[in-house]
Amino acid sequence: IGRQAWSDLDQLATATAPIVVLHEPQDPGNLGTILRTCDAAGATGVVLTGNATDPWHPTALRAAMGATFAIPLVRCDVTTFIAWGGSLSIAIIGTSDRAATDYATREYDDRFVLLMGSERQGLPMALEAVADDMVRIPMAGQADSLNLAVATSLVLYEARNQRVRRAVAALRFDS
Repeated sequence: IGRQAWSDLDQLATATAPIVVLHEPQDPGNLGTILRTCDAAGATGVVLTGNATDPWHPTALRAAMGATFAIPLVRCDVTTFIAWGGSLSIAIIGTSDRAATDYATREYDDRFVLLMGSERQGLPMALEAVADDMVRIPMAGQADSLNLAVATSLVLYEARNQRVRRAVAALRFDS
């Protein structure tokens, strides 16, 4: 038994690590896995926009392995997120298979917003329009996309790996 705890966008405004925004994720297992990955990769919180699956669904809770209670969760509509995102002074990075930039070649700040679209439709144009940059995950085989949880994990861990490399480089420079 646990208590559902929702945060609001203002609680994420001073984030020092990535914020993940998921637009209409439909699969509770994907959402739980993303929450678990956010906790593991050091993300600040998760924002759900649109008609998103319930993070308190038993399948989501099982996949999250406790991360649901460790990661701040926010639910809002797209218009509210767009207004809030526009007031931030951090990069908003979206994902799309049409983007020109490979996710692994982009430099990520410690603090940024990662926009991920639904499993079926991707990001709506309104959310793509607020992104400062769009990145893609290249596909070598026949598949045209990855599972939402896998795609989110790839970008978050690339950003985490870059943070670690910067920290190591700073230590070497200071020594």
